[in-house]
Amino acid sequence: GTEIQFTFDLVNPPAAQAVVVPSISSSDMASGSRQSSAGGILGSAQSPTFVSNSATESTEVLEEANTITIRASPTADLTVGTLITVSGLAGGLPVGFTPSPSAPTEIPIGVSGAQVASAIFRPTTSTAVLTLAQLVPAGSVFEGGFVLQNPEERQTPKTVMISASGVDPSGSPFSIAAAPVSGSLL
Repeated sequence: GTEIQFTFDLVNPPAAQAVVVPSISSSDMASGSRQSSAGGILGSAQSPTFVSNSATESTEVLEEANTITIRASPTADLTVGTLITVSGLAGGLPVGFTPSPSAPTEIPIGVSGAQVASAIFRPTTSTAVLTLAQLVPAGSVFEGGFVLQNPEERQTPKTVMISASGVDPSGSPFSIAAAPVSGSLL
């Protein structure tokens, strides 16, 4: 038997797909016999993620307005309108907000940075959701902030997480799973 080797390049799709198991067939023209082999040589594409994530704050003074700035580098393009979710914001509340049973579940909050169009805070889950105002290309740095009032007393540090959901440049929905953010917040 003669061994024949084929080499070719494939481009993974922009979003993870179901695993495809290719089959390779050959036929012997003289005998008419066929041989097939199957293998999982094509796996799912890597899911997009955030890398080099960090958070800083403008002040550690209790009960003061505090601009929290998030920096993260996505491995996929983030389009205008993408929602960036920052969770684990224990103790922070919108400036001037008083919790009550009849309080709204989403409160608009101040933003900083040209990449953020708007933001809301969800007090029941200690989560901020930022809406992107401009494209953040894969590999570049997203930098955006939002304003919360520091708590009356220091909180037990929690892990702050960042995730995203939106539509990719081709119009397909995508999401980036939650990833930890370095840096401690008051």
